[in-house]
Amino acid sequence: MTERRIVSALPSPFGVVTHLLLRFEGQAGTFTIRTEIIETVTGDPNIFVNEGNWVIVDGTGAYATLHGTGDLEGTVDDVANLITRDYTGLVHFK
Repeated sequence: MTERRIVSALPSPFGVVTHLLLRFEGQAGTFTIRTEIIETVTGDPNIFVNEGNWVIVDGTGAYATLHGTGDLEGTVDDVANLITRDYTGLVHFK
């Protein structure tokens, strides 16, 4: 679930910077990640290439001691209303 979305670097010739706060929920608890994503325009004005990073900022239940960071990449297709992103990195429990 997206808890917060802030878009910055407007107006910009390269695209935008999107800051997201995402919460993931399950039976064992929740965890929240914060992202910073550079969305760059392509030759198609409806397609943006995404690169960025993420960090776990909190957790509850089984995820209360979850920590981690990583990178992400993907695309946004405004016509298809489709966001595809791959998150990679390392997580661990303290």
